[in-house]
Amino acid sequence: MFEHWFWLSVSVACVIWYMTVTIFVAIKGFSDIKSMFTKLSRQKDESENI
Repeated sequence: MFEHWFWLSVSVACVIWYMTVTIFVAIKGFSDIKSMFTKLSRQKDESENI
């Protein structure tokens, strides 16, 4: 396995990069969904008060 150190290191770097991007997108997506629900809730409250 150690004779292919280059491809092993490239594979590990790709997996780490993929995990980082996936976690970042999940966190940003969660915050976007949370803000969307907050905005929708405010709009619903405003429409009921009119």
